Amino acid sequence: MKYWMIDSLSKEIMGEYDAQSKWNIPRNAMTEQPLQPKQGFAVVAILDESGKAIDSEYIEDHRGVTIYDESNCTKSEVVSELGPIKEGFTTDKPMTEFDERIEQTWVTNVSHQYSAEYCQVDQARRSAYSQAVSPLLEEAHIKRNLIGTPEAITQAENLEQQVLEARLQIQQDNPWPPPPTL
Repeated sequence: MKYWMIDSLSKEIMGEYDAQSKWNIPRNAMTEQPLQPKQGFAVVAILDESGKAIDSEYIEDHRGVTIYDESNCTKSEVVSELGPIKEGFTTDKPMTEFDERIEQTWVTNVSHQYSAEYCQVDQARRSAYSQAVSPLLEEAHIKRNLIGTPEAITQAENLEQQVLEARLQIQQDNPWPPPPTL
């Protein structure tokens, strides 16, 4: 005699087993043939008032699938329960962190993307200036204005030339992003 085990929490039909007699069938089992497995769905038992399995049905199964919040593409979660995908979420993966959901499609907000890229380059330049340019400028200032000897002024001019070269190199290494075409 065949029976099918039912998960006590999800009511999902877990597998087919053989029993010697009806006395060997567990209480949380189904004795009628359930629906056949179907891609993207779980077969779940329908219970009567007493808790006995009387039939089966298909319920959407997205467990393990990553879903993305349509209002904020940077928020995502992995589905862990049976049922349809919750309202306001999609399985469509956004292409960038600047995507917005418009008419069931992710569209990159190029203005936000440009602003973020611009700020990133600006931060990189500022950091490089403070590490490479500022110390040279301070040393040149000291030599020119505080020491003031002809030799110190020549050294200051050399340092100022290094400042210009370092500044140019920093700008070449960190170019501004091209503005978006609208």
